[in-house]
Amino acid sequence: MMPSSPLWWRGARRVRNWAAARGHPLKLPLRLPSAFITGSVGKTTTSSMLTHILCADGLRVALVTTEWACLQPPQGLPRIIRRGDSANCRFATDVLASAPADAAVFELARGGLIKRGMWFDRCTVSAVLNIGDNHLGLDGIETREDMARVKLGAALPARRLVVLNADDPLCLAMRDTLTPRQFGLVSPSGDITRLDAIRQPGESFAWLTPGTGESLHVALPGEEILTWPTAALPATLNGLYRPAAVNALFAILLAVGLGVPLVRALTALESFESTAEQNPARMNVITGKPWQMILTTVDGPVPVAALAEYARNVAVTGRRLLVLTTTDDRPDDFIRSTAAAAVDGGFDFYFCADYLPLRSRAPLVAATLLAEGLREAGVAAENIRILPDTRTAQALAETFAAPGDLLIVAQ
Repeated sequence: MMPSSPLWWRGARRVRNWAAARGHPLKLPLRLPSAFITGSVGKTTTSSMLTHILCADGLRVALVTTEWACLQPPQGLPRIIRRGDSANCRFATDVLASAPADAAVFELARGGLIKRGMWFDRCTVSAVLNIGDNHLGLDGIETREDMARVKLGAALPARRLVVLNADDPLCLAMRDTLTPRQFGLVSPSGDITRLDAIRQPGESFAWLTPGTGESLHVALPGEEILTWPTAALPATLNGLYRPAAVNALFAILLAVGLGVPLVRALTALESFESTAEQNPARMNVITGKPWQMILTTVDGPVPVAALAEYARNVAVTGRRLLVLTTTDDRPDDFIRSTAAAAVDGGFDFYFCADYLPLRSRAPLVAATLLAEGLREAGVAAENIRILPDTRTAQALAETFAAPGDLLIVAQ
């Protein structure tokens, strides 16, 4: 019986759980075309983009992310197996055990890798998007080097290709450990001179136009460089949201590693939109309001800075309003820095809130730290509100919003 059979996976899961309970965790044989995707930010969008490409190629894809576990058919809505954070191997096996799949795309987050480990013996391709500091101090991870060792666990099983962030030294250093696999390199900064210096024979590489990010560039071994306008991808919101373009580069190289022709992968992303149906809570444009409204997820100064860049560059005839929340288990300075990173967006009002459920602090502590970070960055106190949760903050922000405004809810 083929491992893609739900019956096979139900049996394999029982055997694995039985062995693990006796101190002998087994690695399950994953023989589907498969991708493991990890990193500090951008995992969910990259996973969703890759899934979309594979579905456009006619495959049924088992997908797990921090938003859900589902089976995505080539056409139509996903079959949702579970809602909520599912970015670990346990829920990956649940999807495989629920319905037949032709391919698998598994986001593997830090928490899942640490607490549940790696259940599979291999994957076809993998990617490490970046190594950030947004989870330092949790689960024994004190430094970025510690985090890199955790993320490496999602790259080691790859048999065909590993795609790495060429601008992140900790990602790039993984080439030494992962030899002799093939590699793809992605440069978000578009430093082509540096890419030329560090790339090795036979490697694929991709980058954004330096400075503007107006085009995606992909070079495969032995082929001409292919250039594509960033604005042609709806998820980039007319080319203004740079992280989605970076995620697209990773997804494209992974898709090529799985056998999808380059142009077909790029073309598929022209129909991928960051909607609640395709990419929940990631730069979702909310329609039906007299103002522009976006719902998204952020965690730390880096994604907030990218969000601020978008807010600064998008055309707005009215004011810019930001609802900003944070989980309370982050260090004080990290939370303050997260808020400070939003100031470059030119927002007129800020609504700071706790992200629920609380994990380690009393109510309003995290929201107050956000407000402190804004004030330290020069925001006047009268332009800041402190609220107990995202829902309350959004409701208040909508009473402020007027036609022509931009309201971003970042949670």
